[in-house]
Amino acid sequence: MLVALAALSSLSACNRKAATNGAAANGTGTEAEHDHFPAHWPSTIFAASKRLAAFQNNEGHARSHNGVSPEQELIDLVRWLPELAADSDLNEATFDKIDSWSSETLQKLEPKWNGGAKLESLLAVDGFSKMISELQDIVQKEADRIAPFEN
Repeated sequence: MLVALAALSSLSACNRKAATNGAAANGTGTEAEHDHFPAHWPSTIFAASKRLAAFQNNEGHARSHNGVSPEQELIDLVRWLPELAADSDLNEATFDKIDSWSSETLQKLEPKWNGGAKLESLLAVDGFSKMISELQDIVQKEADRIAPFEN
């Protein structure tokens, strides 16, 4: 499964690059890229973790972000975690953990959201807070690991 997601992620990265190159060639900037990815798509697993933590910590999430409701953004972030993890250098065991969290959490979130639940109710889903905290720990360790190579 990791191989399939990695291949999908590579293909996705190629599509993003092709869209950007095509946009540059015809002078449209990043408009073509935005045709394929929603405005609230996080650039990395780090950005997704930071945004989920902002939701958890009640940091300005009452308003919509990038044109979507906070509830939709929250669901999308959880849904996109496996792809973002596959697009990083996280090891297979960590990827598997994130993939499992995403699946399990979506099974709890989506029925509530489809029933009209508001953000506070979604954030209160059993195990969600723990998942966000553990995700923050994972991305912090990864950030510390790669920091020496970023200059």
